[in-house]
Amino acid sequence: MTRLRLLCLLALVGCGGTDPVPVTPGELAIQLTAPGTPPGAMVLTVSGGPISGLTPANGIEGALSADADGTHLLLVGALDGGVVAVLQIPDVALATRYVIRIDQVADATTFALLDAAQWGASLVTRP
Repeated sequence: MTRLRLLCLLALVGCGGTDPVPVTPGELAIQLTAPGTPPGAMVLTVSGGPISGLTPANGIEGALSADADGTHLLLVGALDGGVVAVLQIPDVALATRYVIRIDQVADATTFALLDAAQWGASLVTRP
């Protein structure tokens, strides 16, 4: 009986796969909700994983830099709401780990800082 158990155990171990799960790059759209007059600039922080690229929407310019707190994005232009930029991420399977926060908002005319709590941002996985 011991030999039979050993053979069963070896058969079970042999059935287990060790192939890694394939990594598929993907995109996250930054959707913005604005209370009224669109701001002229915004600083956001995305955490939860690496970002491999940034594509701002038409009429918007953007830049990013990363540190231990996440990836910081600067978006400048008519931030009217809706999709303002698209982030490229290395693995779309990990998209739910990403979180976005609005840090600063500046007026389009005076460049004065506005109350960032009035705006909302979310990340939406793109097909």
